Amino acid sequence: MRVLMLPEFYPPVIGGLELHAQRLSVALRDRGHEVSVCTLSGPDGPGIRTDDHGLTVRGIDGLRRHLGRFYERPDLAFHPTLPDPGVVSSLRAVIDEVRPDVVHAHGWILYSALAAVPGSGAKLVSTLHDFGLVCPRRNLLHNGTSLCDGPSLGKCLTCAPEQYGVVKATPLVLGHRLSTRTHHGRCDRYLAVSSAVRDAVISSKANRGTPVEVVPNFVDIGAVHASAGSARPTWVPATAPYVLFVGAITGFKGIGELLSVWRERRPSAELVLVGPRRPDAPTELPEGVRLVEAAPHAEILAAMRHAAVAVTPSIGPDACPTTVLESMAAGAPTIGTRIGGIPDLIEDEVSGLLVAPGSVTELGSAIDRILGDAGLAARLSAGGRDRADRFTAPAVAAQVEAVYEDVLDRPVAVSLSSRGAR
Repeated sequence: MRVLMLPEFYPPVIGGLELHAQRLSVALRDRGHEVSVCTLSGPDGPGIRTDDHGLTVRGIDGLRRHLGRFYERPDLAFHPTLPDPGVVSSLRAVIDEVRPDVVHAHGWILYSALAAVPGSGAKLVSTLHDFGLVCPRRNLLHNGTSLCDGPSLGKCLTCAPEQYGVVKATPLVLGHRLSTRTHHGRCDRYLAVSSAVRDAVISSKANRGTPVEVVPNFVDIGAVHASAGSARPTWVPATAPYVLFVGAITGFKGIGELLSVWRERRPSAELVLVGPRRPDAPTELPEGVRLVEAAPHAEILAAMRHAAVAVTPSIGPDACPTTVLESMAAGAPTIGTRIGGIPDLIEDEVSGLLVAPGSVTELGSAIDRILGDAGLAARLSAGGRDRADRFTAPAVAAQVEAVYEDVLDRPVAVSLSSRGAR
């Protein structure tokens, strides 16, 4: 079948969504499908290029480029929460050229796809990588601190400015509110990366009756295998055991609680943090902790292979952190929290340990258990590798392919515009 992958951004922009879209595109092409990519253009503007995997990538643009001054990164101005007329028009032209059977959207570019795809003869599928269909902040944390019990206009208008500022937050929230009321019949299937995302979408009725099923993120198992035999990176302890955290250095990821373990009980291993600092990152680190703000992915995988423990102590509902899958695939005994999509990935006491989010006591005890019990560490390492095999690109691509086949068997959505089906 012909598939048009539609991520909001695409490599060389690097992030979980972008890498997922690229790896899924490659996996589907390797399964015999004709795959091309359409994405928001970068600083060089619209155009056609070929990526490192031989996929054709079309960059399109719209009015969002003229709003760049309102964004923290003007060169990466994300799609607004309403259809962008320029993106809609450009996307329709690409669809007319490519004539896809399925358009697969990732991110808020979905809002333009909802206007462009119906009436084209193609089916529309959207992967929900976070809680963005429900929450304008995408993370379901009210005021950035407590788990939100459900969106409402008033709550969102008071919460979103903390992240976006008042000028940008108000139109984003209003657009988000309006857009979620126009989904009915226009998207053929939502794919949630975890049961937590699926449940939030269904309970809030943001899907407007469209089926939602769980299709998780996947690990680049080839890259993990390639790290076998790699030496320890120079930025971890040369011989001593260490605990590894990989991710953004922010409160959402449980960095405060993790550092408190080293302040209060000082485990028998050094803590290595790898990731970019966010505005709420701590300015001082306790003794026994080192921070590496950036490292090549191959070195991170090597660090996972040599880690005594890998930990993802999120206090917010992490939708489906790929770093958990990578650490398990690399054989690192892994600790996560019982929140968001993490319990979908870790089977407690089998492929890792799960602790309560925000509990310094439970987190510290779990770290000490693994550091002090070689048998437990070996068992969790083997269980993690086995578990990660369920989250490889071929396995997930087969699930996505089955979704495509199912939606293609269903009647084509009717356009709300005058644009006729081909």
